[in-house]
Amino acid sequence: MYIFISIILIAELIIATAIICQIVKLDKWAIATNSYISEFRPKMEQGLNVFKLGVTKLVDYVQKISLFIKTQREKIILSILQNILITILIISLRGKRKKYLSGIQLVLALKDFWNS
Repeated sequence: MYIFISIILIAELIIATAIICQIVKLDKWAIATNSYISEFRPKMEQGLNVFKLGVTKLVDYVQKISLFIKTQREKIILSILQNILITILIISLRGKRKKYLSGIQLVLALKDFWNS
């Protein structure tokens, strides 16, 4: 009976030693990982700041492109309207001049207004 109890005690000591060894290994691994992260953290923060700056520049660039496209669209629309008015003017000049004289003056006034 005493031999059985001593065998169980020795087995428990072996298991406890193995568990303690694993805990010590994991503790060393955690300390090494913590030191690696502590060394890497400033580089990571710097990289994230550079990434944030890059995203900010990209957003500004996209906003500038959209503003450029909007202004170009407005210029094209004004150009098309002016061309339509000039075409109407040319067509109206082919007809009777006395009848269309006031309309032509109105179209020219609108064209001058848009150009200014």
